[in-house]
This record gives sequence, structure tokens and C-alpha cells, in this order.
Amino acid sequence: MTLTATAPTPVTLSPGVQDASVAELLGAAAGLLQAAYARVAGDYAGLSEEDLMGDIVAAQHVQNSAWAIQSHRLTQAAAIEHRDDPNPIEGAYPLLIHRVIRHAPGSFVDEWFALETGTRLGWSDRQSNTRLGEALDTVERCPRLVDRVGSGTLDPGKACAVAQVTTEAPDHVARQIEDRILADDPEGMTAVRLRAKARRLRARLDPVGADRAARARRRSQVGVWVSPHHEPGLSQLTAVLPTLEAAKLMAAVDELARELHQVTTTNKTLPQCRVDALTDLVLTGVGVDTQLTFTIPVTAPETAPAIAEDAGVAGLSFEEPDWDDLVDGFDEASVDYDWHEPGLTPINGLDQLDEELRALIAEELEDLNASVGNEHADGDPPQTGPPEVDSMMSPPTGHARHVAGIGDVLLPRVGVIPAAVITELAQVLGVKLTRALTDATTGTVVETADRSYRPGARLARFVKTRDQHCRFPGCTRLATLSDIDHVIRYPDGDTAADNLQCLCRHHHRAKHEGGWHVTMTPEGICTWTSPAGHTYETNPGD
Repeated sequence: MTLTATAPTPVTLSPGVQDASVAELLGAAAGLLQAAYARVAGDYAGLSEEDLMGDIVAAQHVQNSAWAIQSHRLTQAAAIEHRDDPNPIEGAYPLLIHRVIRHAPGSFVDEWFALETGTRLGWSDRQSNTRLGEALDTVERCPRLVDRVGSGTLDPGKACAVAQVTTEAPDHVARQIEDRILADDPEGMTAVRLRAKARRLRARLDPVGADRAARARRRSQVGVWVSPHHEPGLSQLTAVLPTLEAAKLMAAVDELARELHQVTTTNKTLPQCRVDALTDLVLTGVGVDTQLTFTIPVTAPETAPAIAEDAGVAGLSFEEPDWDDLVDGFDEASVDYDWHEPGLTPINGLDQLDEELRALIAEELEDLNASVGNEHADGDPPQTGPPEVDSMMSPPTGHARHVAGIGDVLLPRVGVIPAAVITELAQVLGVKLTRALTDATTGTVVETADRSYRPGARLARFVKTRDQHCRFPGCTRLATLSDIDHVIRYPDGDTAADNLQCLCRHHHRAKHEGGWHVTMTPEGICTWTSPAGHTYETNPGD
């Protein structure tokens, strides 16, 4: 099959337009495209199929040119360095002088530029770094292919495919590969064919470098990832591994799956049995601990003041949950297990669950209410004292009833665990129980502060539970894999909930070294300011 590329219609610019800046030309192009879009849904009835295909091709030419323009601008903007140098005058203020240094495009890449681009455009770190890498590679390694993209005729993916093959190749080899690609009508070839052709040329012109590059590519591609599936309750596990190892793995999975399928009594399909087989093979000899955190709303009297400076809540009444509603999701009649069977270490059914939860939460409520009471020991007593905890069966008379229900659980970057599965975990498996007290109105977790640099276990658990993931705009790295950072450096800022946030190591460095600044409200809302002065807001758990 031969693909024929249609050249874009040449545009003659008037003298006034020829002197316009790139920003003005892009603005005019955007206006024309928006006008075209306003018509596209209503003027197709009188157009032939060829007319419609002509508009499709023209729209692709516009996208190609826009990509090439953006690529050049990315390489140029990334070459701007922001540096804070010591003041040459000893003892003078400010101690650091901010400097902006412009390097030649491609000769320098600011480490934190991808963060500025990603937050401005709503891209993830990976997407931003990938796009910047594409721009740098293609502009540097294949500038003439980029020119062809800029003319509108060549698809950007084809230029990127050739540029990837020429990575770390000597300059003369990259030029020869680009010459041969341009001579063979790249517009009429698919990206797959162009990549294969470029690799053959690289292997012929630079065999040692081609082999080294292939090993590096394979090394960088292997890994295991998990992501949410579009169907709630399912996740997608992806593994990239050497072909020989993949063949061995699939043979083992398929053999065990067929055995399971022959003896199944639940009408499971063969694909379902393959999932069971993979799970059994991977988890053999592996112990998995399960921890359930019950979220318990607490309320404050109408006259109670706002959150105190140390992140405790003055005047808060930490009430017990409605225990009947709390365990309503656990069907005692459906539990039919021998809890004394050797090897089982469960929580021993509903009675022990109820007992352990009550004891745990009673202790936490007593500690928190005691801390609130101590704050007022030397002054006026609080308007509403803590409830007495001498009966764990029901909340004190006159107090609101709160429900800590069992609901679906969202694991960031993994997927949704249905409520029924959570209930089964609590009934069948050995679990660790903990609690998170939340404000019934705002949903913010209530916790006390620590006075040391390193937060205590309770405060650290609270910050991670509140944040769920890294608090930098757009980052979804789990809080359990992130650092706990002081928004205001210690000791100027307290080790308190309203001065702590979870940051992955990369964005932790961006805060301290990349010129990004952040402030936090008592409710945990963070406002980030980029080196360019743009602000972005992140909320706990978003």
C-alpha cells in the first residue's frame, strides 16, 4: 500500500502580517481554527467524501505545524536557567541574588522546567518530561525532519521515531540516517517502517553503537506497573520483561490455570483461572498484612473556636460512633469459619472486632479529650466537656449519632476495592485496626501536634491519611512512598498537622532547590507558586 501525502496550500502573507510576532500569528491561527470549529458540525451535508477527507488532512497539517512550533519553544524555554547566587557584598541584604541566564537551545536544560510546563498545561510529570524529551531529541538530532513537520506534511511521531534511533549516535551517523530517510519520502511511510529503516541504517553505519543502544533501550523498558481499570473493582497489571522469561511465566500460568479450570466448581472461565494461577504463583510463600482504618466523624459545639495553633481542636467533643451502625456491614450469620483452626490469626469474628474497635477508639477519644481539657486547665473551662466513656454501647444522651460506614475504598493508581471485599477482609483475614477522626463538616482529619522535628507515629499516620499522595500539583505518588515535609522550615514552623505535607522525593527537592514555594491553610489546602509566578492549589486527598 502506498500512502500519498497532500502538500498544504501555500499561504501568502501581507506586509503587515510578515512583521507579526509568533505570538500574534499563533493568536490569529487560534482564532481561525475556532471559527472553523464553529462551522464543522453544521456544514457537512453538501460536502463530498473527498471534501471531508481534504479537511481531515488539512487539520492534521495544522497539528503537525503546531507540534513543531511547540517543540522549538520548549527547547528554547528549557535553556533558561534560574540561579540564586550569594550576594557579593558581605553582610548585605538580600543574602541571595536571583539571576536568569539564557543558554543556547539544547546546550542546557533546566532541571525543574518540566514542572513549570506540566502544572501550566495540566500534564503529569511523566507526560511533561516525555514531551520535553521528544522536543530536545528531534530538534537536536533531526532538525530537517522537524522542518518537514513544521511545513505540515510530516507526522510528528515519524520524526520522533527516527530521533530515538539516532540517540547517542555520532553526529555524522545521525546526519546520514536523516539524509536517507528524507530521500525516501517519509510522508508516505508509517512510523513503524521508518523506525525499522532507521535501525537498519544505524546498524550498518554504527554497529557497535547500535548494539549498545539496543541494550540500553531494553533495560529502560522492563518493569511492572499497576493501574486502575475502567471497570470499578478491577485493576490492570502490566509487565515488560525479557521474551524468554515471559514465555516461561506464561507456560507456568497456563498449565496451572488449566488444572484449576478442570476442577473448578464455580463456573470460572479459563481467563479467570489464569488470574487465580498468576496470583497463586506470585503470592506463594508471601505474607500480606491488612490494615483497616475506620473514619469516625466528630463535631464541635456551635460556639467552639476554630482549630487551635497546635492542630488540636478547642472545645471539640469527640463522640463515640453508633456501634450498631458501625458493624452493620458485617453479616455475623454469614461467618462460618473455625477460628481455632491452626495457622489462622483472624480478629475472631464480630465480637472481637466490636471489642477491639471499642477499646481502641475509647483509648483514642480519652487521650484527645484529655488533651483538649488540659488546654483549658489554667483558664476558663471549655463550654462543652468531653463525654464520659464509661459505657461503650451507645453515645451519651443528647449527643449526635455518627456512622462510620463500610464503603468502597479507592487505592490511588491501583483501583477501587468494593465494600463487600472490605467486609470479607475484616471477617476472614487477620487485620490491624486503626482509626482516623474527621471533622464531620469539612472532612479534615483532627489530630494533635508534635513538638519535635520528626513527627510521631500518630501524627505521621494522620498526615499520610489526610494527603493520600504527594501534594505537588498533579502528582499522584502514594503518601506512603513520600517524605513528610515541613511547609515552613523547622524550627520556624511547628511539627504540626497544618505545617506538614507529603511530598515525593522529586517534588521535595523542587521545593527546596527548584524555586517552588508553598503555603498551607489550617484545613490542609496548599497553594504552590512556581518560579514564573503562577499559582496552583491542591486539596487534601484530591
